[in-house]
Amino acid sequence: MAQAVGDPGKIVLDLAVALALGGDCLADVNLLRAEPAVFGPVASDPTVSRLVDTLAKDADRGLAAIETARAAARRQVWTLAGVHAPDHDSDAVSPLIIDLDATLVTSHSEKDMLHPPSNGASGSTRCARSSTTARPGPGNRCT
Repeated sequence: MAQAVGDPGKIVLDLAVALALGGDCLADVNLLRAEPAVFGPVASDPTVSRLVDTLAKDADRGLAAIETARAAARRQVWTLAGVHAPDHDSDAVSPLIIDLDATLVTSHSEKDMLHPPSNGASGSTRCARSSTTARPGPGNRCT
């Protein structure tokens, strides 16, 4: 199996994909390593750790570089998507609005007042939904 070279952009990309797949630590890039036909070569855990350490030494510069790369990637993907891009036909008058923060939502129904729960609860549903999650999954929790 071919080993990944320490390309910082690929390593940051792999970390982002691992997070998107539900990972919560650097070692979760191993999820990608398990599918080389899909993700290609993935850097070793020590290489990933060294890059994060290097980026942390000059966080402002590292974050700026990551933001620049992210913006360039987004522009390229949205250009390739053409009319299917989220920003298609958006302008200063009709801007594209992206809400990235997770928000607690309390919803009530008219039926709540007619049939309150017997356990003393209010009957409302509290949901935490990450707007970055496109479909139901771990980012959507209702209690």
